[in-house]
Amino acid sequence: MEATLTIDEAGRINLPESARRVFGAEVGCTVRAEINRDHIEIFRDAFEASDTMRSPVGRLVLAPSGMAMDSASAVRAERDAMEGRGLRR
Repeated sequence: MEATLTIDEAGRINLPESARRVFGAEVGCTVRAEINRDHIEIFRDAFEASDTMRSPVGRLVLAPSGMAMDSASAVRAERDAMEGRGLRR
């Protein structure tokens, strides 16, 4: 997808709704920008953890990132973090 965007007086770039939908961006999501002399690339922060990544019952839900993932290690890390906060039974 290509889009022509405009920079406003404050230096902000507004992504149209169609671009946000394709990009998978939601209000408050964190993005990373790589800036070069003649172009800017914007990426969703794949390592962002937020409440939106939890199911209604509190289970950790991993967002698709296209990266290889060791789910067992992720579960162990989450359990260790919960134990460190005194939340593990």
